[in-house]
Amino acid sequence: MTINIADNTPRVSYTVAQGVTQTSFTVTFEFFSEADLNVYIDGTLKTLTTDYTVTGGDGSTGSITMSVTGASGGSTVVTSLSIAATELTLAMLVETVPMSVASATTA
Repeated sequence: MTINIADNTPRVSYTVAQGVTQTSFTVTFEFFSEADLNVYIDGTLKTLTTDYTVTGGDGSTGSITMSVTGASGGSTVVTSLSIAATELTLAMLVETVPMSVASATTA
């Protein structure tokens, strides 16, 4: 299974208003593993399982669960896709190179 980057915006941002608590954030782009995601609150990188949990993946969208109470002026929660360049390159190659060309170059 591959993820077509052209069909995905691998970053989503949410604003949590001051004093409001939000516990669920939708991951609107496809991802494979929970480790493929970076989650930031007000620019600070958070830690998987310590600060948040993830559902979904395996080539589909999902959600992040964590408790965020908006700081003074509100808080920003950003989720982005973080896939190693080799994985991304391979995924792009699978999507763009015709099978006859791929077979000829690997033989």
